[in-house]
This record gives sequence, structure tokens and C-alpha cells, in this order.
Amino acid sequence: MPWFAFLVIGEVNMLSQKQIAIITTGGTISSVSTAEGIKPQEGVIEDVLERLGYSRNGDSFVSNNGRVKLDIFKLFNKDSTDIVVEDRMTIARKAMELMKTYDGLVITHGTDSLEQTSYDLSLWLQHPTKTVALTGSFKISGEDKSDALGNLKEAITFACEGVCGVFVVFHGTVLEGCWAYEHIVPYMIENEAIRTFRSIRGEVAFFNDSGVFFTKGRPESRPQEQEPRLELKYNKNIVHISPPITIALLEDSAKNADGIIINATASSGVPKQILPVLKGIAKEKPVLSTPNYYIMSTDLYATANNLRKNGVTPGTPLPKFDREAFAFVLGVLERKPIDPKIVRDRFNCIVEENIRRSSLYRIQKEYAPSFRINHGKVDSGLCVAAQGAVRKPTPKTSDKKLKLG
Repeated sequence: MPWFAFLVIGEVNMLSQKQIAIITTGGTISSVSTAEGIKPQEGVIEDVLERLGYSRNGDSFVSNNGRVKLDIFKLFNKDSTDIVVEDRMTIARKAMELMKTYDGLVITHGTDSLEQTSYDLSLWLQHPTKTVALTGSFKISGEDKSDALGNLKEAITFACEGVCGVFVVFHGTVLEGCWAYEHIVPYMIENEAIRTFRSIRGEVAFFNDSGVFFTKGRPESRPQEQEPRLELKYNKNIVHISPPITIALLEDSAKNADGIIINATASSGVPKQILPVLKGIAKEKPVLSTPNYYIMSTDLYATANNLRKNGVTPGTPLPKFDREAFAFVLGVLERKPIDPKIVRDRFNCIVEENIRRSSLYRIQKEYAPSFRINHGKVDSGLCVAAQGAVRKPTPKTSDKKLKLG
């Protein structure tokens, strides 16, 4: 082979090399076992990358085939139960900044609040132009049968796919960030509860030994109608109340709050004598009701329907997402007083927009549940996908993609 051919091959490899940014925030995936218990520690992610076969190249890591280059950006090293909204805003700012120069982003995060961060990023990162893949682990990387190595490897692989949006990559599946939730499998294996992440709209993709397979065809890159922007809005002046609810508690909560969230309304009783008081408050302040379990429609219960009839905004089958979306809407509507009807309309629009932008809604209608907001009423037909048993079509040779890592 002529000497100049090596130069050409080298140039082609550099041109096709994917530049991926890894944003680390702590969590179990960044932790080690100490005398005080499991604790986040510096250098753990770098060790995991080396165990995955990535080689150090200065401050970066490069895959064996040279097709992936990783740069690590350390924001903080926290247990995810200690992550607050200001930390999530820091993650969002960094993600927006790195989106301009990298082909994809991976965010390592603790599992206890990973879904909450994925919801906020889905709301705050408007019209993202790159893949943002959140991942973590339920076991530290040094333990037997740890999921840390597999999850990080798959998150990097998916970040190279060029599918715009916020996703959760966990245990061999890819889920849209605005619909993912933590799930505990209702049986034990070797005396351990099995935890994972699922989505009420099914999987976007899954992994096997041959690479990434999209469950119903690869989503096409959406034409960007608007430039990507950061919409960091969040109102923390919200009171959360749970049954049993008294008139005194309700009136006291409404005094200084910008909004009220009534938790666990699906099966818990709200006394009828409270409804007239609640109706009066809902005319002046926005009130949201949420279910007490994931994958539950509040329409099933008379309690929730009575709340709706009295001016309360109904939630979706994802209560944590409801709370983040509610805080986002109140943050956007900065003027005071806040019109409850506008809040209700904006909240419903966010849910509908997430569905419209969903790759599953566009290309996977026969797999995903019917889920829409109609005149303030949640209509959710939860199918097999909601139970985590999404059909996986037999991969075709033409669908295969080689792994880049």
C-alpha cells in the first residue's frame, strides 16, 4: 500500500470520529464502598472507561477502533438524593453549552432522582440538536454483577446515534426522558429486588450483541423549526399536601403559595365537605392533582373526578413528571396573580407537545399506548408496553448497526 494511503485512511478515521461529552454528577455509578457506606468518589468513571477498553489520550479517552473520543466534564459528585433544582439547572446549562461542539452527550447520574432530572431536562432543553443520554447504575462498578459498565457502554453507543432529544439508557433499553420512570420488578432474584427503568410509551430502542435496534425503525432527525434554547423556569413556591386533608390545612396552604399540588388523589379520600372550599381556592390559585402510583389514570376514581369538576387540573400517570411540569409552567408565568385557567391550559399543552414530539408517537403507534389530554381530561389506554413487555421484532440484517465503542 502506498505511503499516502495511510494518510488518507487516517484522515477518514478522524473525520468519522464521534466526539462525545460525558457529564458526571455523582451517584452510585461514580461511587465506591467505604467504611461509612457507598459514597461518590473522584476517578471512578475514568476507571470504568478503562475497563470498557477505552484508552487515555491526554485528558480524553479513545475507543480501540478510534471511532469514539470521550471528554469528561465533572460538574459535581453528589448522591442523587442531595441534588436540588439548582443542580439540575447547572446540568442543563452545561448540556446546552456542550451541544454546540459535541456529537452527543452522556450524563451519569444517581438513580434515586434520575427520572426527575430527565423530566426537567426534557422541559428546559428546548429543541435539542443532539442526543442527551442519561444513565447510572444500581450497583457500584466494583461489585459482582454490577450494571455500571453495561449501562455506560450503551449510553455512549446511543449518544453516537444522532437522535435528537433527552433519553434514559438503562439495562439494555432506550426510553424517552419525559416518559421514563423507575420500576421495581415484583419478584426477587437471589434475595434481591430488581430495579430498572421503564416508560409508559414503550422503548425507543434496545441493545444486543450486534448493536442498537430501534423497535419500530430508526427515528428520522427532526427538522428544527426553532433554534435550540434554554428555558430555565421553575417555581418552588408550591405547597404539596396529601390526604387526610382538612379545611384548615387547605386554607393555610393557599395563603402564600403560588400553586398547590394534592398528592395521592387516585385512591385516597378527599372529604366532600372540602370540595366547596377547594373550588373557591382553585378559582384564585392553580391546583394540580396527581395519582399515587405510576401507570395509573386518575380518571378511574370518583375522588379525582370530583376534584376535576371543582377546577383542579388533572395529572398524568407520571406524578413526578406532573410536579416538574407544574413548577415549570408556574415559573414561565412570572406575573402575579397567576390565572389558574392559563396554568391548566399550559400544563395540558406540555403533555400534548411531549406526545407530538415523541418518536414513539410518530413511528410506533401500534406499540405505544393511546395517551392524550382532551379538554382537561386524561385518557390513557395503557397497553402491554406499559407493563414493560414491549414486543421486539426480529432484527433484520439491514437494521444492524455496528457498535462504535
